[in-house]
Amino acid sequence: MAETPKRGGLFRRLTESLFEDVSEKARAEAAAAAAPPPPPREEPAEVSRDLLAALTGRAPTSPPSPELAVSEPEPTPQHPKFEPSASALAIEQTHFAARLQEIVSTAPGHGAAGKLQLLNLDELKRHAGDKWEAMAERARLVAEQVISHRLAPSDILAPYDDDSFVVLFAELTEEQARMKAAAIARELRERLLGELGPESRNWVKAFVTGFDDMSPVSGDEISDMGMAQLKALDDKFNQAEDVAPEQLAPNDIELQRRVGEVGVSYRPTFLVARGIIGLAEARTQRLDSLNRLLTGAHAYPKNDASVTFELDRAVMTRAFQHLREIVKDGRTPGVMHVNLHLQTLIAHSSGQIIDLLRFMPVELRRFIIVGLNGQPHHAPRARMFELAQEVQPFCRSVTLQVPPDFHEFERAARMKISAVGLDLEEPDLGEVTPTLFTQQILPMAAAARAAGVHSFLYGIRRKEVAKAARDTGFTYLNGPIVAKEIRRPIAINHHP
Repeated sequence: MAETPKRGGLFRRLTESLFEDVSEKARAEAAAAAAPPPPPREEPAEVSRDLLAALTGRAPTSPPSPELAVSEPEPTPQHPKFEPSASALAIEQTHFAARLQEIVSTAPGHGAAGKLQLLNLDELKRHAGDKWEAMAERARLVAEQVISHRLAPSDILAPYDDDSFVVLFAELTEEQARMKAAAIARELRERLLGELGPESRNWVKAFVTGFDDMSPVSGDEISDMGMAQLKALDDKFNQAEDVAPEQLAPNDIELQRRVGEVGVSYRPTFLVARGIIGLAEARTQRLDSLNRLLTGAHAYPKNDASVTFELDRAVMTRAFQHLREIVKDGRTPGVMHVNLHLQTLIAHSSGQIIDLLRFMPVELRRFIIVGLNGQPHHAPRARMFELAQEVQPFCRSVTLQVPPDFHEFERAARMKISAVGLDLEEPDLGEVTPTLFTQQILPMAAAARAAGVHSFLYGIRRKEVAKAARDTGFTYLNGPIVAKEIRRPIAINHHP
């Protein structure tokens, strides 16, 4: 079975294939998409009223069938299969491009785009015989349902061709869009497996790109089918890697559903004494089974060591991938702070995590700080220090995240712990009251300094908290008020 995706250019295929037969009347219909909707009229029989309404933002001309969201009638001579006309596709793509232009113009650095591609429909056609039309239409309908289920109200879905869809994730970062596209691809594979059989296991490819480096174009260019943004988007898709996840073994599927899709962003961290952003903390991004995007400490479930282990392993794997990419591009990476939960190393095989560090080239280990999260309060401190020593040979240094009542700073110094501190966003910390902050958290900086170790305070959201932490003597500070999260680790410079 062919595995190579049909990666024909989005812009070329749209302009040369989809629109080569568009009449002047069809172009007029496309240009009128942004105008106030005309009085209800009958749409062409081959265009789904509900799909067109969803894509263009216009109300359908007749009430939808209550069964449409669940199933589609089997094709008959009186019910032709779904093949949007050139004029309908022109309208949908014009709306898509206008929304893309709006995002690029008003929210630079925000938003991402994805393409979901169904492969090997020709293979299905050869095997299906007379059932081909019903099966192909069913595959497209399943794809529409799965994708639409994951979209936010501000997102836009448009058909690409017979077997592909393009999506605008208007409010997501590229990493968050990658997780959504991976979740859609995974679910779509499962649904197609039920609909079309085992031949469909690897039929879905997914490509994602950001457009933070795209430039707005003029209004005249938007109304033209030769849209600059779609051309740029096409080029980006052709350079993107497939983000569809690998097929799982049956006994791994349930765990994967509990884990969801995992990504990573980075929080720049301020080195107070030097007055610079000197390292970046890897932050967990998670799309859970309820389609919620969770970040940082809030991405981790309570009392589920298996999921916590998988999240830690996935974040570390992806962070190291980003580190390698920086070096491959000929740049020098900044220091990366990657956190591991104590239960990951105690309740599961610590060897699997340590192997990720061991297999890193020695020259890259000096850019990695491993932070052990010793929350909650009842965490075994003796075991925490033992695990710190197991990790130390394979990284630059080890830090400890501890509760506010931690007092073993001298022991931490003896164990060669480089820094001790806490994250204000940690759920186990509870409410940070003024009393807790002034009587327990702020004094940690002085206690650490007296023992000869550094201190850190992460997750700072208020200016007065950042100022107090700086004045008290914390070594490292980060949080939304210090610096916004970034999608890749810090890169220092280019080699000559």
